[in-house]
Amino acid sequence: MKKFKGFTLVEILVVVTIIGLLTSIAAVSYSQFLKQSRDAKRKADLEQIRAALEMYRSNNDAYYPGTMTGDCTNAVYNIYTTPVKYIEEMPSDPKSSAGYYYRCN
Repeated sequence: MKKFKGFTLVEILVVVTIIGLLTSIAAVSYSQFLKQSRDAKRKADLEQIRAALEMYRSNNDAYYPGTMTGDCTNAVYNIYTTPVKYIEEMPSDPKSSAGYYYRCN
């Protein structure tokens, strides 16, 4: 009987299946990691805005002014355009280039 050197079809299918499973597990883990890192950046951005508003309150003995409707979209914009800069650059969402919407209540 002649002996062939190489892998059988079953062995190759098992290896391909294992590699496919490992790849899918890695892809899911990576997407979870990206989601967690985006959420961490969002929390850090909101903390930066909170700190800027707190510095304003500390310097002016009053909270940043809003309107009677509670719309303070210009409030955060003005935080980094006032002569004393409370925030260097307005943070934006890590998944898009849109900025955050600030609403006081």
